[in-house]
Amino acid sequence: MPLKQIKKKVSIDLNIRALQINNLQKEMDVLILWKQRTKAIDTKVQRLGPDKPMAIFDEKFQMKTAIDWDNIRGKFAKKQSILAVFTKDRSRLLGEADFDLGKYANDATAQKDRLMLRNCDKDPEAFIEIYIKAKTLEESTTPQRNRNSLAQSGRSAHYATSLSLAAIEEKNSEFDQREEYENQ
Repeated sequence: MPLKQIKKKVSIDLNIRALQINNLQKEMDVLILWKQRTKAIDTKVQRLGPDKPMAIFDEKFQMKTAIDWDNIRGKFAKKQSILAVFTKDRSRLLGEADFDLGKYANDATAQKDRLMLRNCDKDPEAFIEIYIKAKTLEESTTPQRNRNSLAQSGRSAHYATSLSLAAIEEKNSEFDQREEYENQ
């Protein structure tokens, strides 16, 4: 009997910190588009040029998505996402960076990462710097029996209360980490 595929809802907090492209011949206004299947979010426009190869975006985004959960390995499966760098009017793609949401969902800590741009003809070393945190929102998308039952045993009632407190503590620790990161 095949295992039923389980999906878990995950909240992704993404801070697009900076973009670096060297070897530009002239100034240009650029933006970064975060694409996940049918969803897309873009940054404000920033300027790059020969004298300014790095643009600081420091923009925070949040996206909720469902990611396949592998019960056998006890971790999230791969789920690709893309950051695409465009000129201001979106007429020209300057490069793209792929990243795996499953990788970040498997680690409960906030992470700083440098994503190399592919297909960037101006600079093969071009990159986007991100800060990312993923948090599981619920156990699974499969329905739970007796979810609102008044006839809960003492143990399951205690377990539910413990889960609520853990979520509150997690939220506070996430805020503390973000505040600590922003003060660096």
